[in-house]
Amino acid sequence: MMNLLAESFIKHFMLTEIRFVNDRWHDNLRKLWKIEIAESIGKLVEEHKKYVMKKEKRETEF
Repeated sequence: MMNLLAESFIKHFMLTEIRFVNDRWHDNLRKLWKIEIAESIGKLVEEHKKYVMKKEKRETEF
């Protein structure tokens, strides 16, 4: 009886530990995705600013 109780406790502990590690991994992955998305948006904004500057420069030349 004690062995069954000990085994079930160990299995429960291992599963919760695995779940905790998975949650941390997913949190880290979400953070990385947020960083990548923010960097991509930043690059798009910079490209758009360059485009607008070139367009305004061309309009003032003519």
